[in-house]
Amino acid sequence: MACFKKSSGYKALQALRQHIDKLNMGLSPAHLFKQPPTIYLISPKTICHHCGKKLTIQKTSLRRNLYTLKIGIFHAHITILWCKPCGVTYSDESLSEIMQVYKSEGFDVLVYVGKGLFVECVNEAEIKRKLKEENISISRREIGKLGVKFVVYLSLAHQACEAELKKFMAKSGGYILHLDGTVEGDSPHLMTGITDITKIVLNNVKIPSENADDIIPFLEKIKQAYGLPAGIVRDMVRSFLRPLKWCFLRF
Repeated sequence: MACFKKSSGYKALQALRQHIDKLNMGLSPAHLFKQPPTIYLISPKTICHHCGKKLTIQKTSLRRNLYTLKIGIFHAHITILWCKPCGVTYSDESLSEIMQVYKSEGFDVLVYVGKGLFVECVNEAEIKRKLKEENISISRREIGKLGVKFVVYLSLAHQACEAELKKFMAKSGGYILHLDGTVEGDSPHLMTGITDITKIVLNNVKIPSENADDIIPFLEKIKQAYGLPAGIVRDMVRSFLRPLKWCFLRF
């Protein structure tokens, strides 16, 4: 337990602050482990649920340099069990709940990078610095790849929900389309279409620019999936006008 001698108020507060900083540093992922820890993963099942035979080890593997925000960088030692008579394999599924098979990054890192790039408009260098504080060292190039992957996954999630969203909006009397594009400098745009009242994301895509030829396919996809909107809300960018007229006002 820390003990602080009597001193002026300023010195006492300064000493307390330094002590708190040391504690925080000791608890951060970057200072907990000198080397990446190894997590051993094996199925909790020891008996085959088909025939009741005892499971044996089929193989083991070591996945290196995996990383999540909660842990930082770690290794995973994976043991696969199997039932020889049935040919059924068993493994611990906890790793697949936090990251894709054969990928190094956790889902939380993927979301962190995507939100940083496209929601908070943070550049890749700043994201790299912040991840370093969490004991995650990845290159700016890898951060860029994660940003692209984030957009793809987000788009696939929207497509999977199209039927349910269409039914929901039909019961509500239609939808008001709100268009928004985020961009930093000369980098590609993340174009997003959301419902103006319920704030449900209908579609998003990464496009090279806000030129009409890039926006029209995006709008056509929304129209095909959800029908004509009851109204449209957009920002002051004039490049939206021609695509909107082409997709929603022509007969």
